[in-house]
Amino acid sequence: MDIQYPIAGVIVLVGAVAFLKTFDFLAAQSVKRLLEIGEASRADKICGSDTP
Repeated sequence: MDIQYPIAGVIVLVGAVAFLKTFDFLAAQSVKRLLEIGEASRADKICGSDTP
């Protein structure tokens, strides 16, 4: 059995895990930002502010 095939498999696996972790991190950041925008919008409506 050639050694390059298991090594290539490990490299592909590590790359896939890194990609998914990065995607998950970026998605979490987007959700946090959207929640902050929603809370600010709700606070403006409660205070009676007419500015968008």
